[in-house]
Amino acid sequence: MASSGQLSSSTSSASARASVSLGPNDLYAVLGCAADSSNTRTLNKANTVSSTMTNDACARFCYAQGFDRAGTEYYSECYCGMAPVNWNVSSQCTTPCAGNSSQTCGGPDALTLMQVNLEFETISDATPLGYVGCFNLGTKPMLLSDAFFASSSMTNKLCGNYCSGIGLPYAGTAYGGNCYCGARPNATATMAGNCYQKCYGNSSEFCGGNGVLSIYKNALTNTTLARPDLSAGISSVTVSNVFQPISNSAPLDVFPRTSHPRVPQNYTGNTPIQTNKQWQQILINGQESANMVIPYVFNYLSPASFAWQNANPSQYEYDASQAPPVFYGTPLLLKQLVTTALEFTSEDSEPSLDVSEGRQASVRVKISMPGSTPQTMTTDLVSGMGFITVHYASLTPAIQGTFSNFAAVPLTAYKPAVLQKFRLDTPDSSWLMYVLDTGSAGPIWSSNGTLISAAGAYTGTIQFAKLSVLSSSDAAEQVLDQTAGSWVTGMSLAGGVSGSSGTYSLVYTVDSASGTPRSTALVYALPHHQPFISGSAKATTLYMQSPITGAARAYVASTLTMTDPDLPASVGFFPPDDGATWNQQTLLTIKKSLTPDILGANYTTGCNVYSTYFSGKCMAKAAQVCLVARDVIRDPVLATNCIDQLEGVMNVFVANAQQLGLSYDTTWGGVLTEAGLSNLDIDFGNAAYNDHHFHYGYIIYAAAALAELRPAWLRRGNNMAWVDTLVRDVATPNPDDLYFPQFRSMDWYVGHSLSHGVGSDFSQGKDEESSSEDYNFAYGLKLWGHVTGRPALEGLGLLMTGVIRRSVQAYMLLGPDNNIQPAVYTPNYVSGITFGGALIHSTFFGGQTQFVHGIHMLPMTGITSFVRTPRFVGMEWNNVLSKLAGTLTDNWAGILYSNLAVASAQASWDFFSAGNVVNFNRAFLDDGQTLTWTLLFAAAFGGRA
Repeated sequence: MASSGQLSSSTSSASARASVSLGPNDLYAVLGCAADSSNTRTLNKANTVSSTMTNDACARFCYAQGFDRAGTEYYSECYCGMAPVNWNVSSQCTTPCAGNSSQTCGGPDALTLMQVNLEFETISDATPLGYVGCFNLGTKPMLLSDAFFASSSMTNKLCGNYCSGIGLPYAGTAYGGNCYCGARPNATATMAGNCYQKCYGNSSEFCGGNGVLSIYKNALTNTTLARPDLSAGISSVTVSNVFQPISNSAPLDVFPRTSHPRVPQNYTGNTPIQTNKQWQQILINGQESANMVIPYVFNYLSPASFAWQNANPSQYEYDASQAPPVFYGTPLLLKQLVTTALEFTSEDSEPSLDVSEGRQASVRVKISMPGSTPQTMTTDLVSGMGFITVHYASLTPAIQGTFSNFAAVPLTAYKPAVLQKFRLDTPDSSWLMYVLDTGSAGPIWSSNGTLISAAGAYTGTIQFAKLSVLSSSDAAEQVLDQTAGSWVTGMSLAGGVSGSSGTYSLVYTVDSASGTPRSTALVYALPHHQPFISGSAKATTLYMQSPITGAARAYVASTLTMTDPDLPASVGFFPPDDGATWNQQTLLTIKKSLTPDILGANYTTGCNVYSTYFSGKCMAKAAQVCLVARDVIRDPVLATNCIDQLEGVMNVFVANAQQLGLSYDTTWGGVLTEAGLSNLDIDFGNAAYNDHHFHYGYIIYAAAALAELRPAWLRRGNNMAWVDTLVRDVATPNPDDLYFPQFRSMDWYVGHSLSHGVGSDFSQGKDEESSSEDYNFAYGLKLWGHVTGRPALEGLGLLMTGVIRRSVQAYMLLGPDNNIQPAVYTPNYVSGITFGGALIHSTFFGGQTQFVHGIHMLPMTGITSFVRTPRFVGMEWNNVLSKLAGTLTDNWAGILYSNLAVASAQASWDFFSAGNVVNFNRAFLDDGQTLTWTLLFAAAFGGRA
């Protein structure tokens, strides 16, 4: 690179020239010795003084500020101006330059006058940056003030690439690790001579110093970016059984084995044990909190009773202090029927509770008396069970409650399995009670208004069913009479996918009264099931109110099979781009944001934080940026840099070397935050099995993207097995997995996951706070199955995504289109926290509107619009969020405006592209967002520059 145009020390004889012709590699040429005066400067646009002044340094100083005339005077002074310059020849250019005595720097009242080549470009293949000089950084304003980032691996090249990537030609490094960018140094520039601090990323070069900048200039090139095609997505799969084991291996040794401080109470059985099911509250703390056994609510009452209830819609509780209410739920203190035995109530009795056979949708609960003769009361809690079925062995049955009527009533049709039938009326409900045939005479019953009891010990089965107010009493009674005598004891899963069509079955285990075998039983289907039921299930006219999922319909079946014809089979890593225009300015705007989101980030260290949740969010956003770099902007240098960072942090986690290491819990069976075992509140309760599908869902998504971007990573070491361990922890499809419970989080009956684990119990049952992070896990599972070449796993993720979509749209995304949740509550537009027995329009971290809505939006990914439709997003924005969003000054603004892209892409684009991207206020971005992805997301739906 030519440093250009330096003359000998004697210039007094130079003739007066207005200008000369300069070559592309010439920075300056001396025009002559010009007379000057402190009263009337020949060059008066800018000036500086330096003890290391040279003609080259002065020319660079003026060049940096865009002046085409420079002059040195009296050893150390430098002046700048613009042509044309009127000047007179002087013979006083006799003083050597302070920084180079072989050069002449003017004299007293005389300038060594130079022409500066503003077209001088300092870029070449060999030298990507052209050095301008060492300048004082300045304060307000700083010398280069258009953009900034800092890095522990800073080099001048890194800074130069960063600045050129966002369209700014000037780059300056300071303090060894800071980078400043600008269109041009500001007019306050002053030369410095102490740019001697070594770069953090390369000790062989200097990156400015304390308060001084090493300034370089890039040659910006006009690049035409090719139009990306994101619409193709990924190919679909066909697999008849998606519930195939992922692995039968023990968790990797990298997960230390540990035991849990909170043990399951009164449980008989081996690890693994379910932690997040609605029935699971019987295992923790006081054991008496509600268990939602849809359509009923069950409570264990110590020491030896089962309480049952089903509330009418008119009994539901609402927060009447505001409209719409922020709370609605089923009342939980009704305890309309309490089944027990007289032997349990004696003072010297010592009944014991035993819970066993806990499965993904069922559990067996038994109370026993000590002694050699078995005396037990047993019930199976099964999601969707049509009857409450209680089995007695050598005990005297007793039913507690408030009864206005207890009477024997005839069967509406002959039923050999039923020995006795009674009607029980309480102040708020009517029930039928069936005593099943055991081959001997039935008990003799008595009632005193609060206790119904048999005359003596009984061995046999008694069934109860509420006469629902949602159906006519006669019709309901007829259905119940026809189906009494059989019941369900458990439920397994089956299903497959073919392209965009998916089928899943809830396969019930049916038992029946002795001597009258039955292959079907009465089961209830929820509103999100009912439109899609196919197969042999026989619908009845009986409907029952479920706790918070609308009116359940009764079917006579052994299997409920649902077929969904609209699964997002082809959705890949990017959102569908059917509405995208992808003009050059749009792509260049995304590219400007891409550079700081890669070069200005350090995902390898930045994503390793003291939180599995926030680490996962960081990895996922890094993955998105890498995908944009490779597939949208198609910049291999940036893409490689980004992928290296993503692989770096992923390798830290695979080695279990992150700040919050994971261990394998042998008590319940799961991988959790080891540090949380001494404090279950750490990491959002990860060690209590809270939110595993949220935490690990982000990591699985990021791992899928990394495997897509760098397939070799997948094949190295234990990378694939490590990610599979997280998958199995949350959603092993194998009911016989020896190390993890089948589908820890996902409730296939309700259709969405449950977030709360074993840390505490809730009166309203287990909960789900973020619907969007729920389907984000299923979506990540789909992608992970795809990149690892396992159709069954991809199909499982696809089917889960479809099931969650139907459930979320039915119970959590509200508004005028929702006819399942109460009309008084639907103007909230989102459920808030969805408990098993209540909706609370809030979050666990606050009730502000942006919190409640935003937690059901993040993260925005390729699957977002599949669940959050343009119609819903538009109504939610217009009726709730539009006025609020513009007042926000924090990360929630970024969440709301990114979600808006689904319905109003241009408004979203305009928000994120404000300030020409470089000056966008990144305080608006959530810690799981990047400006790159929010722009890409808006552009995919039609937003454009």
